[in-house]
Amino acid sequence: MAPIPTPGSKLGKAVTYALNQWESMERYLEAGEAEIDNNSTERDIKSVVIGRKNYLFLGRAKADGQRVEAFYTLIESAKRFGLEPFHYLQKIIERIPSTPSDQLAGLPPSNFKTLQSTTENVTG
Repeated sequence: MAPIPTPGSKLGKAVTYALNQWESMERYLEAGEAEIDNNSTERDIKSVVIGRKNYLFLGRAKADGQRVEAFYTLIESAKRFGLEPFHYLQKIIERIPSTPSDQLAGLPPSNFKTLQSTTENVTG
């Protein structure tokens, strides 16, 4: 007969942990769309963590957070709409000087493909 692990042993602690997580594990197994880890979330925030020290040079201290927030909103939105972020930002920065201030709201990634095809039809 195999020895029974005591609750204080490493194996006993592992078994106790597994039993305490049993309900959550059953719920995970019932929901087929649930991911078993958070790797995709970790991957999504990696650029924020890596770039954190670079944000020190964005300008006044009070505005830094707002600038970074706006920058990341544009980048992540561009990705969500299937745009390459660098290309999107490059094109937007080129257009800002010639865009009337009341039309700047039309430059977000959600409008970019439509805006780009309209501009290409006019210029091309």
